[in-house]
Amino acid sequence: EVFDPHQPWDPSPQFRELYPWNMDGEALIWPKSGYASRYSTADLENIRSLYKAQVTQFDSMLGTFLDSLRDQGLLDNTALLFCSDHGYYLGEHGFLGKPSLRQTSEPTMFYEELAHLPLLFRHPEGLAAGKTISGLCQPPDLSATVLELLEIPLVAWVQGNSLAPWLRGHGTGRSVAVAGSYPTRPGRLASLAVW
Repeated sequence: EVFDPHQPWDPSPQFRELYPWNMDGEALIWPKSGYASRYSTADLENIRSLYKAQVTQFDSMLGTFLDSLRDQGLLDNTALLFCSDHGYYLGEHGFLGKPSLRQTSEPTMFYEELAHLPLLFRHPEGLAAGKTISGLCQPPDLSATVLELLEIPLVAWVQGNSLAPWLRGHGTGRSVAVAGSYPTRPGRLASLAVW
C-alpha cells in the first residue's frame, strides 16, 4: 500500500517537466476539495499537470519495484494486485477532489472519475493475461480473491466474492455494487450510489 498519488503533489522536476505549465496559474500542491470554481482556469490546468506528474512518478517507482522483483527472480512466483480506493475529480462536473457535504452544499456525486477504479492483476501463471474483463466488483472481493489464488480456504468472516473464476475465464461476478461515503452528521449519509 502506498500513499501516492495523494496530495501533496510535489513530483520531482523530471516528471513535472513532462506536462504543460500555465505561467498565469499557481503551483497548488494541496488544492482543497469542493467546487472547482474556487480556482482559476490556469490554476486548474496546473493542478491537472501536477497530478499527472505525481501519477507518472508513481508509475516509475512501480516499474523500479517490478524490475527489482524480476532481478531477484521473484516475479515468476509472485501474484500482483494493483488497485485504488477512489478516483479524483480534477474539475470534471464542477468538482475537485472527493468532495463531501463539508465542502459543498450537495452530496458527492459518484461519476466515473470518482468511482470507476483501476484493478489490475498479474498472476505468474498468466491468468487472464492481456485481457480486459467487464463486470462489477467491490473492495471486499479482493481479500476473497487473494485467498483463493493462494489456495487458502475462505474463513467465515470474508464477505467478498472471489474474482478468481473471472481470471480463469468463467464466472459472472456481481449483479449489484454499492458505494457510499461516510456521514457528515449523525444519521445522515453524505451520498450513496448503486450500480
